[in-house]
Order: sequence, then C-alpha cells, then structure tokens
Amino acid sequence: MKVLSLFDGIACGKVALERAGIPIEKYYASEIDKHAINIAMKNHPDIIQIGDVTKVDFNSFGGADRYAYCWKSLPRLQLCRKAA
Repeated sequence: MKVLSLFDGIACGKVALERAGIPIEKYYASEIDKHAINIAMKNHPDIIQIGDVTKVDFNSFGGADRYAYCWKSLPRLQLCRKAA
C-alpha cells in the first residue's frame, strides 16, 4: 500500500499500520517540524519526506492508496505550548 501522511509528526500512522500487519510499499510524509522529522527518520529511514504540505505539487505526486492526516487546532497548540 502507498500511504500519504499529512502533518505526519513522528510517524505514528506508520507504526499503527505496521502493528496492524498492513504492508506498506511506500510511505510519504509531509511534516515541517524538524524535531519530529528527525525522530521519524531515525525510527523509519524508509519514509519519503515531501516537505511542507502548502508547497507540495499534488498534480505531480504519484498518488497513494491511503491518505492520513492529523490537524491540530491553533488554540489547543498554543495552550499545550504554554503548559510545557
């Protein structure tokens, strides 16, 4: 299966698919947080990082069988940063 994960974080979606026994042919990830990308790539060097979702040319993208995304609301994100 080809997967496109938007706002990928530390690749928890890839972990979930692997634990469910779903074979992954290619896993494309869109993430901009350098720390999250470093963790994801350390644990899963086969991930294909495609960069900022606002700059991806989806017309030239080869496509995927499954799409996944996680959208954090800005107020919640700000609240989390204040608590940290």
